[in-house]
Amino acid sequence: MKRHGRTLNRLLMALVFLFLYAPIFVLIVFSFNDSSSRTVWQGFTLRWYVELVQDRQIMSALSTTLLVSPYQNRELICATGARMGEKYGVEFVPYDFRPRFQEGQEEARAAGLYLQKYCGCVYSEEERFSNRRKKELHKLHKAEGRASQC
Repeated sequence: MKRHGRTLNRLLMALVFLFLYAPIFVLIVFSFNDSSSRTVWQGFTLRWYVELVQDRQIMSALSTTLLVSPYQNRELICATGARMGEKYGVEFVPYDFRPRFQEGQEEARAAGLYLQKYCGCVYSEEERFSNRRKKELHKLHKAEGRASQC
């Protein structure tokens, strides 16, 4: 009976992941479609990505997004942004948003907005959970130290 429950759980989890990731996969595939239609495939192209990189407003927004967090490697982002901007003929805007980061956090809290303490990527998830585990171990060792002193 336990084996059937585990199999059912795995099947359900696979269906949930399929439900979540299938639309993203379809979107990625159709992003290379030569047609303006989202339903008719007319061939492979990189035209949409060329247009994306040449759109100043979108690239400016990308620059802004990358440079807001004080936890990023700003020098690396600026160097890469300048190189890519030069390569694709797009101006990279290396405005430093970090001094206002804390102010933005405070405004978001005052407005009752949810603030995520990590970006959600695999690396920050790993760091978040490893830090939590370190704190738990520290508390455990502290408690054991007190118990052995008694």
